Amino acid sequence: MTRRSLYTTKAAFTELDAAVDQVQAATGGLVPKHEVLARLLTAAATQADDVAQALTAELAARLNPPRER
Repeated sequence: MTRRSLYTTKAAFTELDAAVDQVQAATGGLVPKHEVLARLLTAAATQADDVAQALTAELAARLNPPRER
């Protein structure tokens, strides 16, 4: 195991914390919190390509706003 500090929005952390609670409740609390969190982080990591595409598109839209006619 490793311990790291992560910086994110309060909303994102609140959602992650709620997801951990949901999974723990679904498993009757028999799965340790660190294992649930590891699985959720791994699942999130598999979405990296989709997140990169979405962020790239958002960035491009901000940097190249539509021109007014």
